[in-house]
Amino acid sequence: MQNPLVYVVPKWTEICARDFKEGSERLCEVIIEGETKIYNFDAFTDETYHRLYDRQPNRLEDSDIKPENKIWIAIHQQMTELESFQQFSNDMIIIARQSLEKEVQGMSGDLDELLDLYLEK
Repeated sequence: MQNPLVYVVPKWTEICARDFKEGSERLCEVIIEGETKIYNFDAFTDETYHRLYDRQPNRLEDSDIKPENKIWIAIHQQMTELESFQQFSNDMIIIARQSLEKEVQGMSGDLDELLDLYLEK
């Protein structure tokens, strides 16, 4: 598990992010290039994945963020302000919901309750 920059990435999300990155040759290239240019770029990609898929990402308190990681607060904030980031996040939640609906077809239980549990992890 990587040390958090601004967000604590749950283990499950970290595994999903790793699988996602391993499935994309281009993303791996971007991460390798990013690591040569900026400190902790790979951790930033995990945090970005976490923010896209989790409705309430686990942000550290400002006092818990290391001084060398303070720059990531500004970068995350700039991303938040991008309309395309929010739209992409919303689209990912819709896709996750559709995927979950397919997985639970035939199972008993309330889909909204299952979705809430899924998104909390």
